[in-house]
Amino acid sequence: MAGRLKGKIALVTAAGQGIGRAIADAFLAEGANVVATDLDTGKLKGLRGAVREKLDVRSTEAVEALAKDIGRNVGPVAVLVNCAGFVHHGCVLDCSEEDWDFSFDLNVKSMHRTIRAFLPAMLKRKRGSIVNIASGASSVRGIPNRYVYGATKAAVIGLTKAVAADFIKRGIRANAICPGTIQSPSLDQRIAALAKSTQQPLAAVRRSFVDWSTAALRCKGGKRRRKAIDLTKSDAKRKSTSRRKLRQSPPLPPRQRWGGDGGGGFRYQRSVLSGCSNWFVTADH
Repeated sequence: MAGRLKGKIALVTAAGQGIGRAIADAFLAEGANVVATDLDTGKLKGLRGAVREKLDVRSTEAVEALAKDIGRNVGPVAVLVNCAGFVHHGCVLDCSEEDWDFSFDLNVKSMHRTIRAFLPAMLKRKRGSIVNIASGASSVRGIPNRYVYGATKAAVIGLTKAVAADFIKRGIRANAICPGTIQSPSLDQRIAALAKSTQQPLAAVRRSFVDWSTAALRCKGGKRRRKAIDLTKSDAKRKSTSRRKLRQSPPLPPRQRWGGDGGGGFRYQRSVLSGCSNWFVTADH
């Protein structure tokens, strides 16, 4: 059913490729007025119907300026999707202070910037949806050679829970999506770089990426359920979970994925994208 986001304004960061591009395309198909941003505007070509804007999410001034411009010329943002990120490869011994600072600035602080800039308009309208892309390499699970990356994505989950707890009663939904390895230009670039630096075959490096991502997150019985992630967050699918509890539940049948344990307002959902398991940390209402 198309049109679930008709008339809603959705802003997507890093919409030029990968997960961000897929989300922007899906939102356009659902009738949203999409504001697609990227540091490289050339990557935004082909997003027909979207407002395309250059944005450096590491710049507080740029983020705040864009928020004001969109508010004046496009309208209030109803859905904010934070996709910008960087994957550092290596353990603690491979991570310099510069690597650490850059990773946290791009992967975590950028979300702080965009949420601070766009949340006030959502609060005025008493509704809004914030979607943050985290990772299975996070507090969900430790992955080899994802030291600082996993730390940043664990922080994204914590940030998302905090925003949800603070604003769930004021009409704001906050969700973190924790994907496994996803086929994207970024993945191809990282695989090629690692194969070159280690002198391993491309196929072997690619296999290692996928194996580590899916080994402990495989669905029950090892079967993969290829189900598209629904990020549309239409009004028709709003459900109150303010009394639900939080727990990381084991794999369950497709129609029994929701669970809870003492956190009030949060829940985990398990789904699959491109054969990889994904966790949703949500606070819908």
